Amino acid sequence: MARLDPLFKLLKDQGGSDLHLAAGMQPHMRQHGGVKPIGGWPNFTDESLRAHLKELASEKQWDHYTTNLDLDFAYALAGVARFRANYYNRSAAPRRSSASFPRRSGHSKTSRLQPRSRRWPISSRGWCW
Repeated sequence: MARLDPLFKLLKDQGGSDLHLAAGMQPHMRQHGGVKPIGGWPNFTDESLRAHLKELASEKQWDHYTTNLDLDFAYALAGVARFRANYYNRSAAPRRSSASFPRRSGHSKTSRLQPRSRRWPISSRGWCW
């Protein structure tokens, strides 16, 4: 189990659509059109965020991210949902954004799908919306 899995479950349970992680900040969730901090989580340091993000990516995906400072892929949490992930850097610190997709039958195991080429737009704060 990845250390971020409880955040994905919370996102799904509370009807959130996006999870935003950034070094120097606590996790945030987009819910009902607004973005709000998620209580109970400390601010991520650059080092702690990289460690959390690395757990979700395959070795090949992580190598791609560390080389290109950008990665798109899907992460499935069994029994919860499948999430689209976008890792990118802004101001030399990692960021992550996830969007949830409804769980389909047959996707009962955690899977790591191939990176996707489409980039999400980056706002002035560096978060993908």
